[in-house]
Amino acid sequence: MGKTYGLSSAHDNYGIYAGISLSSDITSDIGKMILDDGDFELYVWWRIGLRTGGRKNAIATMIWSRVNFDEKNDDGSESFKLEQHETKDPRGQYHIGVNGEWKVKYPPMDLKKLLLEWKSKCENPKFLWFRDGGSDLENRINATRVGITMSKKLRTYYERVKDRVDPLTYQYMCRMPSHLMRHTLAQHMKDAGMTNEEIADAFGWRTPEIVGTWYTKTSEKKKKELGVRCSKVIF
Repeated sequence: MGKTYGLSSAHDNYGIYAGISLSSDITSDIGKMILDDGDFELYVWWRIGLRTGGRKNAIATMIWSRVNFDEKNDDGSESFKLEQHETKDPRGQYHIGVNGEWKVKYPPMDLKKLLLEWKSKCENPKFLWFRDGGSDLENRINATRVGITMSKKLRTYYERVKDRVDPLTYQYMCRMPSHLMRHTLAQHMKDAGMTNEEIADAFGWRTPEIVGTWYTKTSEKKKKELGVRCSKVIF
């Protein structure tokens, strides 16, 4: 319970990383470098992380049956829905033998096109990244292997842009290469004007307090705007 509401000491070492993220220019450049190197699998992993905010294991255990390419909006226009199984907050929903919760997300349409292309190339009928191992244990091992491999690959690209980020961001890039995508999503959404509540609802955080305390910071621009508004309050 304490971990859920940010009261556990487990967060102490990570509070300093609230607000770290990669700029749009850097995320774009990393993506281009990955594609130039011909690693389409890693590129799909990269874009899923940036556009859904899923944790490493949630991305690694994704299955095609939980990706709905035929979703429609209320007005009949094209939409897109996927679900990722998060285990941080167990809610009695089991996937490959692990208690967790299916988080429903509606990513942008460009990710739909990317996943359709990946589905045609990967030839895995069940999981996005590996063939069904035949047992929960084997599939958990496969998912762990995929997460470790992708994170190691990302570190090599982070090294190419380390002179473009501050020391704290670089430290986190090395420490949690895949989780940085989750931080980047949260901060970009906040900078775009989404509230902590909206970010939590859209991308699967248990509470808005977690978003505001451990993942994001208010931008200097927003602080200046708030300062102007506060100056007009007479008391």
